Amino acid sequence: MQAKWIARRFLVDLQLGFDKIFYFHAVDLMERPYRQAGATVNAPVMMGLVHGGSYAPKYSFEVARRVCHLFDERTRRTELMCLFTEPDPSAPRHATLMAAPYAATFERDGAPLFAYWLGEDPQQRAGQTTIDAELWWDDRLAMPEPVLLDLLTGEVYAVERPPELTYTDWRTRGVKYRLPLTDYPIVLTDASVVAGLGVEWRDR
Repeated sequence: MQAKWIARRFLVDLQLGFDKIFYFHAVDLMERPYRQAGATVNAPVMMGLVHGGSYAPKYSFEVARRVCHLFDERTRRTELMCLFTEPDPSAPRHATLMAAPYAATFERDGAPLFAYWLGEDPQQRAGQTTIDAELWWDDRLAMPEPVLLDLLTGEVYAVERPPELTYTDWRTRGVKYRLPLTDYPIVLTDASVVAGLGVEWRDR
């Protein structure tokens, strides 16, 4: 749950254009019990990225490192359009708008990056589902080999490219994908972005 919160928080801050992101706190406060308004002494806060006793990196540390590596100075915040819909089995020609998924859009090395997730409380442990996502970008960007990056696991897997592009005018195009939907960020981008990271991602 901590790793999910961190990935979501970092990406929301980046989408809003913050220059600096601070996380409280780096290491567990093992020797620091604390009081709030009352006289009760609470147990030490165990919200660090590094274990306060062994100084071993937690799972959340690896996720934070992965997010920071992908969203460095080469990745720029860019307003790209995306529309999430859920097919209606009773009316196949119609679809209902899904308002819940949150999207943060960027570009890196000439490719679009769409980070998206279900805006539910991670503590409720929502299960994975799927959703239709229709995405638009202009002719400055290209995504010839779409892949999904799972920021929690580090897995990378190919996305089936739709047979046709939907052109809205001579400059922009919309592409509809059927994608997994989780309560933590997954990034849809081009395979060239992953190859250029210089780190080992796991193929799924």
